[in-house]
Amino acid sequence: MKNFSKIIAGLSLLFALSVGAASHLSGKLIALDAGHGGTETGAKNVSTGVKEKDVNLAVVYALKEKFKDSGAQIVLTRIGDETLDSRKSRVDYAIEQCKFLAGRKCDILVSIHHNGNSSTTHDGTMVIYNERGDKPLAI
Repeated sequence: MKNFSKIIAGLSLLFALSVGAASHLSGKLIALDAGHGGTETGAKNVSTGVKEKDVNLAVVYALKEKFKDSGAQIVLTRIGDETLDSRKSRVDYAIEQCKFLAGRKCDILVSIHHNGNSSTTHDGTMVIYNERGDKPLAI
């Protein structure tokens, strides 16, 4: 979490590049999941006390704003500091919201997390995907 501003800057650059050609996002249904929430705080910065759940939610709202003019429809799994009881319930809720909003499944579900690490020699980004067919998107 020490690099929160770098993360936001990187995501802003990513979306400046991808949303610049907004037509490829037009009509897409994107679910954004702000990981953790409520009683599940996630990692906590020992110096500042900043909790992962709060950073995750801030990033989701920043991403939602970046998508505003892309033509994509955005669904959030949480809008505040709610506790969701499991990863499965997050996915189920996203699917339910996509069906409610557009009558179909989401094109993608992106779950935002900021994992903790006490080593200053390690920093980076991790992408996890479930299906072999999703590997090109992850790359």
